[in-house]
Amino acid sequence: MAFFDYALAQMIEPSNLLVKIESILDWQTISDMLDKKLGKRDISIAGKIPYNSLSIFKIILVQQWHTLSDPKMEEALRTRIDFMWFTGFGLATNEFVVPDETTICRFRNKLIKTKLLGKLLSEVNKQLEFHKLKVRISEGAVLDVTLIEAAVNSRAKPQVIVEDRKENDDDNTGNPSNTLPVEVKRLSANDQSSTEIDKDAKWLKKGKKNIFGYKGFITTDATDGYIESIQVTAANISEVTNLEPALSGVNKTGMKVLYTDKGYASASNVEWLESNGIGNGIMDKAKRNAPLTTKQVYRNKRISKTRYIVERTNATVKNIFKFGKTRYLGMSRVTGQAFSSSCS
Repeated sequence: MAFFDYALAQMIEPSNLLVKIESILDWQTISDMLDKKLGKRDISIAGKIPYNSLSIFKIILVQQWHTLSDPKMEEALRTRIDFMWFTGFGLATNEFVVPDETTICRFRNKLIKTKLLGKLLSEVNKQLEFHKLKVRISEGAVLDVTLIEAAVNSRAKPQVIVEDRKENDDDNTGNPSNTLPVEVKRLSANDQSSTEIDKDAKWLKKGKKNIFGYKGFITTDATDGYIESIQVTAANISEVTNLEPALSGVNKTGMKVLYTDKGYASASNVEWLESNGIGNGIMDKAKRNAPLTTKQVYRNKRISKTRYIVERTNATVKNIFKFGKTRYLGMSRVTGQAFSSSCS
């Protein structure tokens, strides 16, 4: 296929994003990771040739970068010259084969089931650091959360919907205002889930709007906004109790400081950062009958100048890669979509 490879390459502009990505990343390392976990040429269908795992993984990346469904991705592999060249399918193969939408879906599910997407993201980040296109997270990290609507509507609402945190409604103990009192009766998680198509999604009240879906806790470096880790939870999980779990996938060695908004402000979170040798960049939050001091207001403004980086990343993921709403059902598949977006 040397002739076809040459012809395809000549038809693609050197400025094409896929050309740049192809030249920067060490695909052999990524291929070895895939083969070690999935087995060489593991993806096959009865009566068809097995496909190379790296090529299918490239399809997953291209699909996410261009927000394509599985059927649309299959169609694009038959018509887009740069997609064929980058993935090695279509005109780039002897048989002109293109994986069908089922094959693409099955491979994505394997990556999710084997928990390989997170490791692949770490490898991509490491290579970007090597090429000096990304700073090491040791300079600082920024954590933020974004709401993600479920792919399907809820079939029922609980009697009480957990309300997202309010900026100035904490008591002096540091307990978050969105923690429901024990005596408040509402549908349990199991009762609510038993009626849902997406059993992992939950309700959250954000301002005046009720949202059924998930939360994505995104950690980026504090300089360029490259995503280091993503954790997906149900929408009703509170930030203040989820700081440590959200950072579980981050290499915290040498991390100088963690920046977050005031939703994570609590004595226990500050203590955890100190015990791990991480500087406290959590914005201060006013307590009931105790407004912020001038010093605290100034400190918050300084932290905000760094926090905008993760907000910019969140906006990119939601607006460009269309991750404001899930494509799939269930926590594992939504997590897979989140990692695919972050590999962008």
